Amino acid sequence: MLGGLIAAAFVYGRPYLFPDDWDETTKPYAEAVEAVRGEPIVEPFAVVDDEVAVYNAGFDADYFGDWETDVALWRAFGLADGQASAAGLSAQLTERPDVYYSLSDRQVHRLATPDQASTDPATAATVAAAVLDQEYRWTLLLGDSTIERDALVRALVATESDRIQAASDIGGPLPPVATADVGLPVVLDHHLVAPSLYAAIIGQPAVADESRLAELETFAAELPGSVDLPLGTPAVLGEGEAPAGTALPMDRSFWYLVFASRMEAVTAHDFSQVLQSASLTAVRTSDLTTCWSAVFDVPSPDWGFALASSLSGWADASPAATAASVTAVSETAVQLRVCDPGVASATTNPEAARSLLGYRAAELAVIAGIVEQGGGQVEIDAGLALLAQSTVGDELAALPATTEISALAADARTRAVPIVDAATAGLPAQVAPETAPAADEELVSSDGN
Repeated sequence: MLGGLIAAAFVYGRPYLFPDDWDETTKPYAEAVEAVRGEPIVEPFAVVDDEVAVYNAGFDADYFGDWETDVALWRAFGLADGQASAAGLSAQLTERPDVYYSLSDRQVHRLATPDQASTDPATAATVAAAVLDQEYRWTLLLGDSTIERDALVRALVATESDRIQAASDIGGPLPPVATADVGLPVVLDHHLVAPSLYAAIIGQPAVADESRLAELETFAAELPGSVDLPLGTPAVLGEGEAPAGTALPMDRSFWYLVFASRMEAVTAHDFSQVLQSASLTAVRTSDLTTCWSAVFDVPSPDWGFALASSLSGWADASPAATAASVTAVSETAVQLRVCDPGVASATTNPEAARSLLGYRAAELAVIAGIVEQGGGQVEIDAGLALLAQSTVGDELAALPATTEISALAADARTRAVPIVDAATAGLPAQVAPETAPAADEELVSSDGN
């Protein structure tokens, strides 16, 4: 399980550092984190101040990865327009965090500014995230995961690193997260915003307890959309066609984004939630064009008919160059076939990622609330069943795309309260945790020294 990978933490066997091992820029932040955690840091790293062009290019490449290899697929399924490129993203993304932890060089990179002290809180929190990576190797869980689990890994790490920063002698508020819709490909938009939303819903721990990282097992396993759907009915190929690779499993959130690109949010959500299995296969045609076949398995012929009908409307709304087609493979299996429409394509619903956040916020708020009340698998299942019968997710998904992250998180937690209360009604009342000790108090041993 994902949480088990995090919980099975290890530290490389290098000698512990002494204070003189830190450069003068990094030293104050490293010592502040060490003081809160009560443990010396094992591996040296540096806080590097980058000029704006270097910083922006480094952040984009590090955070989003080599996403351009997926652009043709995204264009075919309505998830990106024809002009999507790394250069275009760099120009569109005008608001970035002032500090980030690089997955490539394991250093903390900071945007150089005349008022460097203004970035102190963010720098301290990012240094804490780097230290947590040394112990838990959370970055190894990114990239080869689903888009939701990536977001949840980042969210859980953020809640703990932000707690460390708040308890340190480098306090102060962290900057708000930018939520402006800048027209990114919807997968990247979700990748950029979801971690901060999920962290706001989960919240910082009341006491110092890094075992919270192990809670990711509960959140990742239960959050609908975070687990790859199993492969199901294979693609039906035409004459002279051949698969261009093996069939790939995708998660419910990916398929929601596909459906919502040309369907109403409620309809897209219903279909993505009812899928029993799905497979995505790249297909090489007789004229060497690359297309994709997605086959969806649903629980009944009624669902099969409804999905085929809605996907036919989806195909009709697609650019002609997509050559989109829908085939009923069986009464309960429907195939959607699309090709890359090229640079002339346009996304028909750029707000799909934001509506997905509403649904996932509702689910995570219910799960987080139940966990806080001492609930387990039975209560989580009951809570999610009650949520599915409500309109809470639909209401949150319908909020404007410009809704602030903090407002969406608070709204989700508020709307989840009746569901959490109903799902945990049979549990004993929880005792509020004690207030976390101050940073200097945490270093006092049991004998008072």
